[in-house]
Amino acid sequence: MRESTGLAMAVLAVIGLSLTACSGSLSLSAETVEQTIEKQLSTDFGIPVEEISDISCPSDLAGEVGTTMVCTLDNGLDEFDVIVTVTSIDGSTILFSVDIDDSSFE
Repeated sequence: MRESTGLAMAVLAVIGLSLTACSGSLSLSAETVEQTIEKQLSTDFGIPVEEISDISCPSDLAGEVGTTMVCTLDNGLDEFDVIVTVTSIDGSTILFSVDIDDSSFE
């Protein structure tokens, strides 16, 4: 198993700390979600952020419990779906989990 495969099979819990209030609704920018995923990968696996390949999210993450968005992690060899799900709202903070889809390895 390649090292990148081990990384792709990880399941992560991430907390979103920044948010934007637009027209009375809460959301996290796609950029903030991407940066948070990068920081969590760095923390969990000891990978310097600058060595983590491209993570891209298609849009801002709406601050509504149960909202799901699929981002993409490109590690330079493979692309993986990164499923981001809003788990709760704590005041003006959006909390979300991240699951890196490893179904391509089954």
